[in-house]
Amino acid sequence: MDRQKYYVVWIGRTRGIFTSWAECNAQVKGFIGARYKSFGTRVEAVAAFADVYDHYAGKPSTLGKWKTARVIPVLPSLCVDAACSGSPGILEYQGMELESGKRIFHAGPFADGTNNVGEFLAIVRGIDYLSKHGLASLSDNGNEIYSG
Repeated sequence: MDRQKYYVVWIGRTRGIFTSWAECNAQVKGFIGARYKSFGTRVEAVAAFADVYDHYAGKPSTLGKWKTARVIPVLPSLCVDAACSGSPGILEYQGMELESGKRIFHAGPFADGTNNVGEFLAIVRGIDYLSKHGLASLSDNGNEIYSG
């Protein structure tokens, strides 16, 4: 089942919060200078709509949600992910510092990749980054990674 999304339109034919992409798209498609973004909850959308678009432009709508999570992650933490358009298809992967949202590395696009390969490469590159910066070590048996 798909989760409900909320779409904030700051600049478009009609400003507001919409509950479907079709409604949002009708406000922004072909509208020069349209400013809009999706959010995972109505609370986030209402707060964003009361604010200015520039505070949300180019930032993932999930940035900072971990701060209100039931289980707070160990900090510092590195988050990695990959995306692939098709399978095989164009592949990219990246790693970000959780607390600041700063991108630590990005690789791609690569032709003929798969999401599984991209996520594996992102994990390997993330471990390498953490190790080089003294933030992680491998145990003697090579199976366990821990923050240092």
